[in-house]
Amino acid sequence: MLRYNNKAYANTSTHRYGLPDSESKTQRISKGLMRNWNEFGAVAPESPQMISVFCSSMELIAHFEAQQPDRAMQLLRTMWGYIWNSPYAVQSSLIEGYFHDGRWHYPFTLYDPAYISHAHPWASGPTIVLTSYYVGLTIRNPEHTLWSFEPQPGLVKKSGFAVAGITSNAKGLFSAGWEIDDDGVFEMAIRAPIGTRGTISIPTFSKEIADVLFDGTFLDHHSLTLGKHHASLNEVDGGNHSLIVRYKS
Repeated sequence: MLRYNNKAYANTSTHRYGLPDSESKTQRISKGLMRNWNEFGAVAPESPQMISVFCSSMELIAHFEAQQPDRAMQLLRTMWGYIWNSPYAVQSSLIEGYFHDGRWHYPFTLYDPAYISHAHPWASGPTIVLTSYYVGLTIRNPEHTLWSFEPQPGLVKKSGFAVAGITSNAKGLFSAGWEIDDDGVFEMAIRAPIGTRGTISIPTFSKEIADVLFDGTFLDHHSLTLGKHHASLNEVDGGNHSLIVRYKS
């Protein structure tokens, strides 16, 4: 659960620094970053054989921004899975960093490895990406009156689900989640405070959408704005909303 006050908010546009000037460059960058991976995580080329949770948190964002959720989740499971289950760990996902061979060692420090932090906020990238990208729930403005719900489940090969929430000091609780069943039916649900407004974006999975049941009523396809990866329903008022999406085979 994330907690925001009305002076600090998440907006995915803040992550889009605009350096790649084309989608092809974005895709090449995302793919190229995989060359730094090993069995313990992403080895930072800027440091001598170090695995940095700070740099890797930004890399998770980069892969999601490139619409490569499976790649992002592969890195997350490899790296933070190792951090959590390592024999040196304390069952915390917030270690400061470690050596490329998995040892709890910083190559540029001379102090005892016991001083490496296990409560390091720089390691919190998964919290951000799982909420704002994988589930897709984001607050869009400082007043917390605008939001978006744009899941990136990736190529889900079997049934699965994800849920996240944000507590806003300004407006209250935002929560959202999705579930996909064995038949490929995709369900979405969001709860947003009354007085807010947002956009719900349905992942297309590179398929054609057959029908969408929104709050119990079938939507006219013309009410959806079709993008490359999502079909969006705009100007949705706050409240409790559910969608059931079926795709053409």
